[in-house]
Amino acid sequence: MKINLREIETTDLEKLNEWRNDPNLIATLGTAFTYISREVDKDWYCDYLKNRDKAVRLAIDVEGHYVGNVNLTNISFIHRSAEFSIFIGDPEYHGKGVGFLAASEIIDHAVRNLGLHRIWLTVLVDNQYAIRLYEKLGFEYEGTMRQSIYKQGKFHDMTIMSLIL
Repeated sequence: MKINLREIETTDLEKLNEWRNDPNLIATLGTAFTYISREVDKDWYCDYLKNRDKAVRLAIDVEGHYVGNVNLTNISFIHRSAEFSIFIGDPEYHGKGVGFLAASEIIDHAVRNLGLHRIWLTVLVDNQYAIRLYEKLGFEYEGTMRQSIYKQGKFHDMTIMSLIL
């Protein structure tokens, strides 16, 4: 399967907003579900464009079909580190290796073009599917943030993982 990474564009916002309002997708991520209007997503996108020196937000395309996002955020060129995140919003592409390919490409970008030394992430402790992906990419367990996220009526632990490049 061939993927293409490209910067998020305004034409992606409608689909992105749909995914960000999908409680089933959000249930797997380390964030609480909140309804997000199209206007909020437009403002979020404008803020991203103004602060591109601190984030790389890429759309994942499979044969011209926008299927998800992969990101490096909180980029610190002083510490040469960034926070990693990914989601495949289109369920048709879950479990097909798209996440691994996209993550591998952005990690390569972090090394070759940004000169980063460390990438870190947080993931729900019970999201073993994602944890296996991160381990396959070389991320290692650093610790657990106990009861750090409140969602779906209860507190959840988050695992911290990092990759030294």
